[in-house]
Amino acid sequence: MAQAPKAQGGRQRPYLSVPIAIAAVIGGLALGGQAPAVASAPTGLHGAPVARPALASGSPLIRTAYSFVRDSGGGHTNPGAEVDLLFATDSEAYVYFSDATEALGEYGSYSYSGGRLSLHISTPDFTRNATFPLSLSASRVTMPFQVFSAKAGTSVWQSRPLDLIQGTFAVYNAAMNASTLNLTPAKGALRAYAYAEAFLTSSSSTALSVQGKLIGSLSARPRAKGQCAAEGGSCIVGVQNLGDDIKVSFKDSPPVIISLYSAAGPASATPLTDSPLESDPRVNLNPKIHPDKQFDPPNRRALIINPASDVWLESKAALKNMVSTLESRHYGVTELDGEAATIERIVSALKEEPGFVIFSTHGSNAGTLLTGDQVSVPGTKDQPNIRGAYRKFKAELTAEGLASLASYRLPDKTPVYYLGVRDDESKCSFKILQWDDTCDWEVQVTPAFWKWLATKEVSFAHSLVFISACETDETPLLRNAIKAGSYFAFSKDVDPPFATAVEEYLVQDLARPTHSPEEAYYNMIRIEKTRQMIYKEDHLFDGVVGLGEEADSVDILDGWGWNGSTLVEYKGNGWNGFRVDPGEVWWMLFAGRWDNDSRNGAKKLQECYDEYWSKGSPGGLADEYCNAANAGIPANRSRLSNDVAYAIYLLTGKPPAFVSTPRLPPRWTMAD
Repeated sequence: MAQAPKAQGGRQRPYLSVPIAIAAVIGGLALGGQAPAVASAPTGLHGAPVARPALASGSPLIRTAYSFVRDSGGGHTNPGAEVDLLFATDSEAYVYFSDATEALGEYGSYSYSGGRLSLHISTPDFTRNATFPLSLSASRVTMPFQVFSAKAGTSVWQSRPLDLIQGTFAVYNAAMNASTLNLTPAKGALRAYAYAEAFLTSSSSTALSVQGKLIGSLSARPRAKGQCAAEGGSCIVGVQNLGDDIKVSFKDSPPVIISLYSAAGPASATPLTDSPLESDPRVNLNPKIHPDKQFDPPNRRALIINPASDVWLESKAALKNMVSTLESRHYGVTELDGEAATIERIVSALKEEPGFVIFSTHGSNAGTLLTGDQVSVPGTKDQPNIRGAYRKFKAELTAEGLASLASYRLPDKTPVYYLGVRDDESKCSFKILQWDDTCDWEVQVTPAFWKWLATKEVSFAHSLVFISACETDETPLLRNAIKAGSYFAFSKDVDPPFATAVEEYLVQDLARPTHSPEEAYYNMIRIEKTRQMIYKEDHLFDGVVGLGEEADSVDILDGWGWNGSTLVEYKGNGWNGFRVDPGEVWWMLFAGRWDNDSRNGAKKLQECYDEYWSKGSPGGLADEYCNAANAGIPANRSRLSNDVAYAIYLLTGKPPAFVSTPRLPPRWTMAD
């Protein structure tokens, strides 16, 4: 999911635009007219910064955009491009330059009082300072500066009402493409959400209700602050921050998801070094006899769901390697890529209860996951009929035999799916007032989708499920709905190369006999904390894993295991709990696999403890194996008993007596 030079979709394209010099944009990418608009204050403008009094979030300007028409000197936009003046919360103003594939914002401030607008924008590429009369009822206004020229003059602007989706996307894209702000996608999303909240409390003389449609009408009549319009079910009643998405709720109609971005910004990854153990041939020893297949999934099928297959995986080699490794462990692999990752096909594949599932997609902190389904929304660009689109998609699901899914609701009324929109050039345009009428909307499944599967007696209690998507584990909604035997997910925005490395690492590490997800999780922590590589698969993180608490850190990855009654978190329990020495356990596991039979390896570890380690002796010359099979005898030898017991559990599945069931992550193996 490489960073793109413009806002784009898909989980690995984070809707993040790299700032482009305004001169380049004006010079031909988007706009026409005279040369760069980098300007000193022309005649009639004030050079001093405009004061930024705290405006109420309900400023009437929030629902209005002023669309540039022309300069008095002849400057104008190229066909298909826009220049818009936007007003957001906290007195923030943006000049927003856009065409179908590029976006650029210039950031400043404003205040509006007594019928006068004070505008201040001062950036390396664009400087304008002015205070002038502005009538909110006027459809066309003249402002005392030019856009495409630094010379004195005026510009004509057309007043245009904004609906919530237009304004939210515009503020996000303008903020993310403002070179003076240098925001992360998450911080840009916070500004967009603040705008959406303020939109609901603002008043205006133009578009305030939705006039029979779910999104907006440019001819809607005003409504009182915070109230629904007379049209009833069509009006917006609330917005919810989902992290990288915003959920818009209506009085009596299905919600809409505004997808702002899909991945974190630049990561902090650094190179790793080889551990001295990396060259030890014993590292590659795997027991050939391991009679604990009771922890294998009953169905050796793997499912890889990748709706954004064209951009998600950093290389096709990663997918090829995963498939090859899974097949070498006798798994049949189903791949659902791109538009093939429809709800119908996902349901069909999941009903087989595959033992290994990777769902690599865009997610949110509400547990929503983007699918490959798309819905053409009827209506016009100004009045998209989202209610009609929901009816259309429900009919499609019903025709596919999924009528019960289409109608399913959780007790809190959460449906199985939401429709969502993003301003990607392959879907819609970055322009806010010239959206395509053919804009396709996307379908995201909610935690209710997995609850519905449970009603069909589909269980993942014996499966490993990795939700490779941003933010989904920030809340328990999704993991509680899936209840997988082993479950991995990210709690924050994730860097795409890191997410891909985790996907491949889980496959490669768990393909080793007797290795469990709990061990794979510990090994990823080990790699990050020590910055050293031991196993061959450790090299997947070289230059990919960061330094902690970032979008490329194991800190944002969590693992859980369903024991039949509760989910046990890998963090703080078991190997990563407080009653064992993690390094000692790792070394004992390493030694326990020197034998061809994992039962013999476990037996030897126990014998070493009973005969030597518990008595303070490492083994010495009396027993060279025992002498080498420990990482040092601690002063407190009582805890060493726990280390041995837990190493045996990880090796064979024999539960350690000192760990209660609620603190013991259940064992899972790929193909033992």
